[in-house]
Amino acid sequence: MSPRSDASALLDGLFPPFVRGVAAHVTDGCDSPFPEERDAVAAAAPSRRREFLCGRACAHAALRGLGRDGGPIAIGDRRAPSWPEGMVGSISHAGSLAGAVVARATDARGLGLDIELLDPPLDPKLQRLLLTPGEISRVRALEATEPSAAKILFSAKESVYKCLFPRTGWRLDPRDVDVALDFGRRRYSAAIAERSQTAQLRLEGTFRMVEGYVLTGLHM
Repeated sequence: MSPRSDASALLDGLFPPFVRGVAAHVTDGCDSPFPEERDAVAAAAPSRRREFLCGRACAHAALRGLGRDGGPIAIGDRRAPSWPEGMVGSISHAGSLAGAVVARATDARGLGLDIELLDPPLDPKLQRLLLTPGEISRVRALEATEPSAAKILFSAKESVYKCLFPRTGWRLDPRDVDVALDFGRRRYSAAIAERSQTAQLRLEGTFRMVEGYVLTGLHM
């Protein structure tokens, strides 16, 4: 079953026009059109199957929008989706929301989409494991006005990883990426820490908070 398109508006503003994005509520009953994808999660818990298959359904709908949906999207290295030749993309899901974005490789070298529930907030113990010292300081300064800052930072790191890994194979630790948030523009900048092999790389992405979720997007 194809995903309903009404949730796709949640992706508005995250990516430029050449990126095709589709989102759906997992409870909408969307499913993968390919038995290979259904078999890939046949042994998984029901909730995991629903999330995975809804994400794949969104990805196929997005690919169809660009005329490139020709077969199953296999699970590649580190469980990253294996996109059709000449395409780049990203899939994410959290709670009851799943989404996917795709683009032609002639338009983008990589895409990163991440969806996270805003509640619960990122636990302080996890913050120490996932955030850089600079990020923790910025989160503390924003606590009174922007209580979701830590969760947005984590989501942005996920988008950076998803955007870079398929092209580079870099297995970045969350603290290899230092993110600064611009709440006025709903944008973030991400710098790769000096201890990684990509020291000089700087990226800029977008985020939005809607319906209890934070969604972050990145293209390069």
